[in-house]
Amino acid sequence: MEEYPDFSMVGEEWSYNPLITSYWQKGKVNHDGYTSCLSTVMDFSMQSALVEALKTKEPVKYNDGLNKLYEVLANDFVFADPNNTLVFGDNHDMDRIYTQLGKDEALTKMALTYLLTIRGIPQIYYGTEVLLDNSDSLNNHGVIRADFPGGWKEDTKSGFTGKGLTPGQVSMQNYLKQLLNWRKNNPVIAEGKTLHFAPSMVSMCISDIPMIRWSWSW
Repeated sequence: MEEYPDFSMVGEEWSYNPLITSYWQKGKVNHDGYTSCLSTVMDFSMQSALVEALKTKEPVKYNDGLNKLYEVLANDFVFADPNNTLVFGDNHDMDRIYTQLGKDEALTKMALTYLLTIRGIPQIYYGTEVLLDNSDSLNNHGVIRADFPGGWKEDTKSGFTGKGLTPGQVSMQNYLKQLLNWRKNNPVIAEGKTLHFAPSMVSMCISDIPMIRWSWSW
């Protein structure tokens, strides 16, 4: 790092406890004096909370649903640099986000929107944009790491040309293109300051289901 000060490294500490994950990030003052040179750590606590939050059914309890995301963000103070954490919905070692969310296209779009607007460095696993799925082979790493459609002459589908894609796959691909271009042209999303507001219960109910109001501001 002394020779290449702008070099960036991402490391995996697969723990849902930010106290453990933050230990390995550069700049963290640790109780035992350990000093890390790892600039970016993967935020597994955020990944887990995101899936749980979106899968929560109504009615929502005080510590369920989107409140889980609030609780994760509330722990940002343990990181030396929460803006330099890696946020993601899935990776090559876990079921795909579309699978984790019950093959719900709307929830998958919500997950991607969250990841591309929250603090941190977003990582989108290849194939998410065309809804690659491993529902029939849970935890099967061969299926999770399947080839991207369209890379081989015998493929009947192509994520490059749109050949053979379902309407849902096309919709997801177009949505992610639009979202990424919007993010690219609005640097405040990546560089702005996140303001964390506590969730609050609105007294007015719709069909007897309490509404939760919470937001971020840049």
